Amino acid sequence: MVLIGSLLRPVLPTWLRLGLIALLALVVIGNETQLLRIRLPQNGRQVPSTVILEGGRIGAWQFGFEMGTGLRTYMTSSLPHLAALTVALLAWWPYALLTGAAFGLGRAIMPLIRIGWGDGADWDRRYRRAGLPFRVLNMITMLLAIGAVALHALS
Repeated sequence: MVLIGSLLRPVLPTWLRLGLIALLALVVIGNETQLLRIRLPQNGRQVPSTVILEGGRIGAWQFGFEMGTGLRTYMTSSLPHLAALTVALLAWWPYALLTGAAFGLGRAIMPLIRIGWGDGADWDRRYRRAGLPFRVLNMITMLLAIGAVALHALS
């Protein structure tokens, strides 16, 4: 993404790059709050449940690695698209590496918590009930992070 961004940044004016990010942010806000549903591109392959269920902690890390590197990219959220566009249009290598690591860690956390919970069915039930608040909290966190990257890029 940074390589693509390195080619685009000199050509696209800052206002256009920020406008594209803002436009995608509006789509993401609509998707995450379930006010609209616009499907964004993805590979659409899930990590087999056996990776998590039979792999224990190592399986959870494998899950995070496969998702974070894009080997399997079924997305239940459109937030990663916003992160990728922001990295491509505004960020440099350190931000890209941090974004990739955070994405992989974030994808590994959920199965680790589910394994640690003990009763997977109970965890799934609780998560379904609290799904929208989790999505909104993740969205707010992402928007704050993108705002910080944008402010840094403009300074």
